[in-house]
Amino acid sequence: MVDFRSGTDPSMIVSRYEYNAFGERVRKYVGLTDQSRYLYDDGGQLLVQDRISGGVVSTQEIIWLDDMPIGVSVDGALHGILTDHLNTPRAIFQNGTQKYVWRWDAADDAFGENLASEDPDANGTLFQFDMRFPGQLFDVESGMHYNYMRDYDPSTGRYLQSDTIGLAGGISTYGYGNGNPVSNADPSGLFVAILARIALKDLILLGAGTSLLVASRTEPGQQLINNMASTMSNLTAQSWTWGDDGTRSHPTHAEENDALNTPPGDDCNNLAWAIAALTAAIEWRKGDLNPSHVGLAIYVNHKARIAILQAHLTVLWRVYQERCGDPNLCVAGGY
Repeated sequence: MVDFRSGTDPSMIVSRYEYNAFGERVRKYVGLTDQSRYLYDDGGQLLVQDRISGGVVSTQEIIWLDDMPIGVSVDGALHGILTDHLNTPRAIFQNGTQKYVWRWDAADDAFGENLASEDPDANGTLFQFDMRFPGQLFDVESGMHYNYMRDYDPSTGRYLQSDTIGLAGGISTYGYGNGNPVSNADPSGLFVAILARIALKDLILLGAGTSLLVASRTEPGQQLINNMASTMSNLTAQSWTWGDDGTRSHPTHAEENDALNTPPGDDCNNLAWAIAALTAAIEWRKGDLNPSHVGLAIYVNHKARIAILQAHLTVLWRVYQERCGDPNLCVAGGY
């Protein structure tokens, strides 16, 4: 999209957009005085957004952990970002007060039609933040989401432009995420990246703003979860060693991330290690939850992380059962 025009007067340009050679939006003009400027890293992730309104510049700098936005600095003031299982921002909180200043709840809104709350703490100060589904930026003037190579309409759950490769990309050339935005994302607007490899007949992952709900829908799915719960004590009883530091009860954060990034197609030994690591990490995080923090961002973030770990553990558990044998025999080691 190069410009957005008024529906009542097509000759009136409401906003204009400029792109670089990679298809990344680098500037947006709204009216005669307001504009936004964007800077990306080599992988296409947004790093900086400058808003210019009436000659006043406000700068947002995004902090990333791999593909997950975890923080934003607004004119030097640090804020934390809470994401769901697809790395979609769902809430932003002040680093000092832990109060929410922005929220985009997913309840009853799988395709992202609901507007974000820019003043959830009701202090009269609006917090503007444009990131939506992975790779998307919200345009308030049109209600659309810039999605790199295409533009997404959340009111229909479809793209405004057809797939660039036509029917070779599937029969629904305007569809987003194969019609399943709960499990799929399309950061580039070109193809679906399956970020949560969960069979929906067994598991639903729903970001609900204050929590990430993991709910079984079928008896096989419930049985799977029960089987995992019954063997957690066996898996978590194993020792985790690190150099000369002796033994410890849970993996390091780096090991936890390695386990979380273990693909389902990996070999059986790596799957066994990841299953043990994820199980130990989940149990440790559950034990580390502080009831006095309920309602605070730190508690919500911890719960969301547990849900993400549990989702990937579910996938690896099923794959291991199908390809390798009994997950109860999984052992940790091989650092």
